[in-house]
Amino acid sequence: MSLAQNENRTSSISFIEEGKTWSGNDETLMKEHRVSMKNGDMPIFNYPANKTYPFAKGDNVMYLLNEKVNQKTKKIIQYGKQMKKVENNQLASTSTETLTQQQSIALSVASKLGFETVTSDAWQKTLKLKGEDMAKAQSELLTSIGQVTIAYYNLLTTKPQNNGS
Repeated sequence: MSLAQNENRTSSISFIEEGKTWSGNDETLMKEHRVSMKNGDMPIFNYPANKTYPFAKGDNVMYLLNEKVNQKTKKIIQYGKQMKKVENNQLASTSTETLTQQQSIALSVASKLGFETVTSDAWQKTLKLKGEDMAKAQSELLTSIGQVTIAYYNLLTTKPQNNGS
């Protein structure tokens, strides 16, 4: 189940990691670029491998975001498309918009749940691990929380079926 379909975002690029190269449907070689955004997104953009990637750290960009759950790993993967550079004033105007009541409530709930997560016994146990083991344990914990959250959300937002006998 997708979490967001073609959601338009604006942010600045923190860093870019190049990923694997693969052959597209038309046999064009494509390369993955995992782009870390200052707003916390980290979408994968696919770009022809024989061309220089046109974006760099510090660029202000607007892009479409599409999140999908990988059915094999059950991890959320963000894919980006249609990224373009924007002027600083465009970035400022989108980041100063006021939140809707629904967004404000969601942010408040997310903040409370984030605090509960990092103060939980399960999270505290991950802090005793070192390096990659800690990162892996925290990632697995957050993935599990995300999966359960999605399952409950889907359950709670599904309209009951009328099975009239």
